[in-house]
Amino acid sequence: MTRHVIDTPMARAQGPRIRHYLKLKKAALPSLATLTLQRRARQMAPSPRAAAYARIERGREA
Repeated sequence: MTRHVIDTPMARAQGPRIRHYLKLKKAALPSLATLTLQRRARQMAPSPRAAAYARIERGREA
């Protein structure tokens, strides 16, 4: 039995559509510079007042 004309795969027709979809998805993600800044260690020293509040909250007095 031979194949019908309609039985052809549609992989070629979806190529540009998928490429455009992936391009939009990648643009919605955070950039590499943003991710690097988020992972970088903080430069500020913690406030001694905040440390004292946390110590008191945990139940330890001076």
